[in-house]
Amino acid sequence: GEISYAAEDHEEMNELRRERVEMAQADLAAPEAVGAKEGLLVMSWGSTYGIISEVVEELFTSGHKIAHCHLEMLNPISERLDQILPQYDRVLVCEQNCGQLVQHLNATFRECEIDAYLSYNTETFSPEELREEFLFNLDELNTIRQNIDALTNGINIYDKKDELLS
Repeated sequence: GEISYAAEDHEEMNELRRERVEMAQADLAAPEAVGAKEGLLVMSWGSTYGIISEVVEELFTSGHKIAHCHLEMLNPISERLDQILPQYDRVLVCEQNCGQLVQHLNATFRECEIDAYLSYNTETFSPEELREEFLFNLDELNTIRQNIDALTNGINIYDKKDELLS
C-alpha cells in the first residue's frame, strides 16, 4: 500500500492498534505469585527469573512472607496484575537496567506504589545481594507493622478504618 499522512487514516490505525492490544491483553494468562500471599512481592522479567526465584524460594521456605511474580509478557502487560498487587504490603521490581518496567508498572497500576532494585552494570544479580535486599525490605516491613501495632495498641486499624476516619 501507499503511505498516507491523512489525519483520518492515522486515527483509524491507532484505533485498530489499540483494539488489537486490548484483545491480546484479554487472552493473556494471569500472572502467578509464587510464595506468600502477603508481605513482599518481588517481580522480575527476562533473564533475572532463575536467580530471583531461587532466593525468594529460599526465604519463603525459611518462614518469610515473600513471593515472586515473573512477567513473561511486558507489552501488552496483563491487566490481571491489579488482582495480585494489592495483596502485598510492598512490591519490589528487580531490573538490570534503568527501571523502565517499574516506571511502566507505576504508570499502569497507580493504586500501588511499586519500588525498584536496579543494577546498572552488566553483572547479573548475585544471590547474596538479592538476599540482602529482600531481607532489608522484609525487616523494614516488620518494623512498620510493629510501629503500627504500637500506635494502635494492637487494634487492627484496617478493620476499623471507617470508624477511625469518621
